[in-house]
Amino acid sequence: MSKGYIYVLMNPSMEGVVKIGKTTREPEERMKELQSTGVPTPFSLVYKEWFADCNYAENALHEILSESRLSNNREFFDLPVHEVIPIIQNLAGKHNGEENFQSNNSHKETDGEDESVVELRNALFEQGIASFFGENDTIEDHEEAARLLKKSAKLGHVGAMLNVGFLYRDGNGVKKDIPTALNFFKKVANKGDVEGYALMAKTYSWIDQIQNSGKCWRMYFENIKAHDLYDDDIYYLYDYLSFSLMHDKELSYTNFLELFRNDIIKVGKAKLRNAIKARNMSKINSMVEETKKAQEEYLKAEEKVEVYEKVNEFLKNNLISTTSIDDYKDQVLDITEVNGDNVIFYRSTDTIKVGDYLEITGIENTFETKVNNIFINEEFYESVEPSNDVLAIFVSESDSHSLEPFGRNGGWGRIIQ
Repeated sequence: MSKGYIYVLMNPSMEGVVKIGKTTREPEERMKELQSTGVPTPFSLVYKEWFADCNYAENALHEILSESRLSNNREFFDLPVHEVIPIIQNLAGKHNGEENFQSNNSHKETDGEDESVVELRNALFEQGIASFFGENDTIEDHEEAARLLKKSAKLGHVGAMLNVGFLYRDGNGVKKDIPTALNFFKKVANKGDVEGYALMAKTYSWIDQIQNSGKCWRMYFENIKAHDLYDDDIYYLYDYLSFSLMHDKELSYTNFLELFRNDIIKVGKAKLRNAIKARNMSKINSMVEETKKAQEEYLKAEEKVEVYEKVNEFLKNNLISTTSIDDYKDQVLDITEVNGDNVIFYRSTDTIKVGDYLEITGIENTFETKVNNIFINEEFYESVEPSNDVLAIFVSESDSHSLEPFGRNGGWGRIIQ
């Protein structure tokens, strides 16, 4: 860690350009060293800020301002001073009256990250979203939104990475670039958010890279945690079903699809309604405009309706399960993991005793097993009362290994006898 200054210099010969660098000495000394015969006028020091780790601060600033950097091996940026100084102050924690980040022992971190960086990337994300939608008094500007969201993404904001991927995929605020979109979705997945795999799968399917799409769907299901399923995931389950049917792929994870069958059907009906509306509008446009482009858009809209009709018909006549997710609500436990004979769970909503028989279900399979032991905080118990935060391990009978194929993705459980 190197204590020192971040400084901002200007030169009358370089209009609209600032130099942003670091020094472990006084910036005034560094400024004198920068004078050269190649520059007709001297530099002026316009701002300096002390940091407990100037190396870290410089790297963070250069990353944030990378799009305005004139050259990767030079510290000159095409930015007005009034934009640069608030960014430095924000990074230093001056914006909320706190001392410089990492400058005292009371500094707090979030998940091992510097709090100032977390606050900065969150602020950039919120500003980007506000610019995209024109929220409150913010002017709607998709290019500005892209600029802000990309800065937030570079600082590690997963939501920003996701939205930048959308922008490049759709050509919104930036030039359409599918490989770049895929790269951002991959970054999301690498951060532990399985939505990145689903979006990669959908995008690969759109550009007819079916094999890659299938691989991404497999990664999505292998990494999804059943107990952390969000509303968006129901849409992705429908998308996976559509992908499999449209490309004659063997349908996997049917147990999981059956479990959420009712929710998936609701999504399918909504998608079909919207597709029909879009098709009807496209048909009107094609009749009015009579252009090749309008006709192509109508045919695509018609094709989408046909796809949704086929998927919805499949849902109606297949994936008929004797249980659904509703059967597990408020009944026993959310399972976070099954590993060998061990069932790790939390949020039990009923008393569970040794000797009870459980039905547990998840992404791949449904099994029945007997509760042989209850193990909490390194102690064995005969029963466990309802709790919202209990973490326990059920151990099935020693000669049973029926839980092994269940997988490590989690699911739900209920007492059956």
